[in-house]
Amino acid sequence: MRPDHLERRTQLIVSWSPVLLLVSLGLVVLTLFGAPVSASYTGFMILVALPYSIVAMLYWKRPSFLLLIVGAIIFVVGEMFIRDRFFPHESGWMRPVQFTAIIFVIFFGILPVFGLRTKQLGA
Repeated sequence: MRPDHLERRTQLIVSWSPVLLLVSLGLVVLTLFGAPVSASYTGFMILVALPYSIVAMLYWKRPSFLLLIVGAIIFVVGEMFIRDRFFPHESGWMRPVQFTAIIFVIFFGILPVFGLRTKQLGA
């Protein structure tokens, strides 16, 4: 993909991140009706979502195969660990959707700050 398309796509996602954050929050609320969570479960989800979001933004800034693999490992292993730790005998689709929605909330929540910072640095 040409660099001007990448920059345009980046700016589009950064500018739409508040809307995408609201959509993600709505999905979290919907999944809470089907599968309520505890505070420790939410804390573990946030502890996995923060490093994943940071790795995803680093990959966005400078793509590398290593960051791609690290992000995928954090996402997949984090979801499996959390699900097996808190709900070992549950096999449904609600928990993975809830986990993904929390990751999107964290990602789109910190994306505008990261986006503004890259503009200020002249990148």
